[in-house]
Amino acid sequence: MSAAELLRTVATRFWRAMEGALPGLPPDLRVALAWRVEDGDMRWALSLLLAGWRLTDAREARASDVLQIDKQVGATALLGQINLLRTLDGFQLFVDRARDAQSDAQCKAAAVALVSAVERLDRTQLSLLVELLRRSDVREMGQVLIRRFPTPGSDRPPVWGTPPSPSSPSRGAMFDRADYAPRERALRSRQPAVPGGVVAEEMNEASSVENPVLDEHAVTVAFLHSLGHSEADIARLMAGPRGRTA
Repeated sequence: MSAAELLRTVATRFWRAMEGALPGLPPDLRVALAWRVEDGDMRWALSLLLAGWRLTDAREARASDVLQIDKQVGATALLGQINLLRTLDGFQLFVDRARDAQSDAQCKAAAVALVSAVERLDRTQLSLLVELLRRSDVREMGQVLIRRFPTPGSDRPPVWGTPPSPSSPSRGAMFDRADYAPRERALRSRQPAVPGGVVAEEMNEASSVENPVLDEHAVTVAFLHSLGHSEADIARLMAGPRGRTA
């Protein structure tokens, strides 16, 4: 099995585990995972990111080969931030179970672990997790990954593309910045999560927002602060995943 085949296989396990967990997840998170990304959705994009992160663990036999794929599609910049999720109580158990979930029973066990991990989040942590999935750079990287690895069951052939340029934001990214800037400011004020059903209403109000700013780094740092990390820990975690080489 090639590294690309391994990545797709493990990503499919994550995808199935998250599907099994959907009924037990909060509405906001379910909505976020269902957002359209390329010809797939955020659940498949996140599955590819999680598989790419897990398979570059130093314990993995094909870690260096999978890391090359991550580099080819430009995903390495997000690996360090995905690595932050390991600090969430119960998340590592979900990742380990999903990585090896070959049977229905194993898939259900991974789904239960994910629901349990999400239930342990407080309101602020849940809001920050949803906002992470809404970020324009996460969505754009999801588009690149889904072009390379079509959604399970799709008949579309893989499309090899180049990573999006951060200096030239797409129209979708610019829309995101206008749409979600008010929610970013609310998160920095530690406000409760906004129900997913409000998203459509916010989209209609986006045109009235003046000088929107999406401070993605601040959101990530706020997430770490909410977990109780010191400034030194945050600096180390933001530097990249442990046990990996560039």
